[in-house]
Amino acid sequence: MKQKITDNGYTYDPEYMILEPILEFLLDNVNAVDTAARWEHHSGGWICVMSYPIDFELIRANFDLPRSIKINEYYGSVDYCLGTAIIRHKTELDPDTGKPVLHG
Repeated sequence: MKQKITDNGYTYDPEYMILEPILEFLLDNVNAVDTAARWEHHSGGWICVMSYPIDFELIRANFDLPRSIKINEYYGSVDYCLGTAIIRHKTELDPDTGKPVLHG
């Protein structure tokens, strides 16, 4: 049975709390946080960087996500409200193509 994540319109404080069930699930399924802090604040919101590629199919199979949470396989991320909070795999942009390069 899928776990339903409900978005009640910016009622999470801090904002990344809506993604915590997904983060906990990823950590329980052989991933790790790649930074000193679990969540880091940047100019647009909160970010959690994972050490290994995110298993998006596992997320889809286990969670019923609201429209405000987007899975972006191209950038290796799970995004809440256009960058308010993001779980992502560590990436770099290729200097020649400008496309993301996933590491793992």
